[in-house]
Amino acid sequence: MKSLKKTLRFLCVVLLCILGSLGIGLAGGVVVPVIRRREDKAVQQIELVEAESGVKR
Repeated sequence: MKSLKKTLRFLCVVLLCILGSLGIGLAGGVVVPVIRRREDKAVQQIELVEAESGVKR
């Protein structure tokens, strides 16, 4: 029984080392930095409204 526990513990350590080298932790998922940039950024176009003056030409 002791040899089974030692073997199982060793296999778990090896598995965690392999997963750790791939970046997968106990919480799961690969840790990849996420850069959230929009390719199509909405360009704000501001139009100035010319105010009419009281002077007519």
